[in-house]
Amino acid sequence: MNALLGTADSPSAVAVREEQKQAIERALAEMDPTDREVLILRHFEEMTNNEIAATLDLKPSAATNRYIRALEKLKAAMTRITDQSSEFQSS
Repeated sequence: MNALLGTADSPSAVAVREEQKQAIERALAEMDPTDREVLILRHFEEMTNNEIAATLDLKPSAATNRYIRALEKLKAAMTRITDQSSEFQSS
C-alpha cells in the first residue's frame, strides 16, 4: 500500500525537516566537544554508557552525568535557536 502512495513529502514538510536539521546542527556546533561526542556516540553510534565511558576514558558515572547534562544543554540550545527563528520569521 505504501508503495502505491509514494514517499514524496509535501514542500512544507521538507522545509520544516530542513529547518529542524539546521537547528540541531547549530545547537551541536555550540556545545562543548565532549558533550557533543557523548551525544553522537549514544544516538548515532548507538553505544552503551559503558562503551562511551571506555571510548572517552571516563568513569561510567561521569559518562552518564555528561550525557544527561549534554541533553539538557542541547534542549536549551534548541529552544533558544527555534525561538530566535520564530522571532525572525515574525519580523
